[in-house]
Amino acid sequence: MSKFCPIINEKVLYTECLECPEKICKGEIRMPAKKNILIVIDLQKQFADRTGEYERCLEFIEENKNKYDKIIGTVFSQNSENKYNPNYSKHFQWDDCLNCSENDLEYVTENVKVIKKTGYGSIELIDFLTKNYSKTDNIEIIGCDLDACVAAICFQLWDEGFENFKVLTNFCYSTSKFPKQDLVKVLRRNFGNCII
Repeated sequence: MSKFCPIINEKVLYTECLECPEKICKGEIRMPAKKNILIVIDLQKQFADRTGEYERCLEFIEENKNKYDKIIGTVFSQNSENKYNPNYSKHFQWDDCLNCSENDLEYVTENVKVIKKTGYGSIELIDFLTKNYSKTDNIEIIGCDLDACVAAICFQLWDEGFENFKVLTNFCYSTSKFPKQDLVKVLRRNFGNCII
């Protein structure tokens, strides 16, 4: 049953319990409703592919945006203000990722929190999730690159103890030359049934 809790100022699920630590629920303990979060990793114009995967991801967001309490998008960006790393230019020729912003994300709306990142993973993303959400909330992940940035974020979520994250591999892609099914196997080896 769902009720409004004045302590945390939001709607929560109540379950029967013999002891209530807050003594406000008349024998029921408050259990916050799980949030549904979509993390969209580096789905930016600079990484649009030629196979239509980028467009499929945009369509997924448009068709499912109301399913999520929050959408968080990352944008890979390099500039002198945020610890420019020459490896990305030297090894990958990602010079077109200089000074990227939310303007490079085609799906941004008022419900989308945009986080800039300067590498594969994002400490800022993990900090934002830790401060604003429960480690048992439902997190779904889509985006690019499956074997790089998506994998790095998964390792960070795993190491921070987030329990309910899923990578929707049908809505992830890679600029790598390796077959997608091989990349999925590597992720399944590390994260088991978190990879669907």
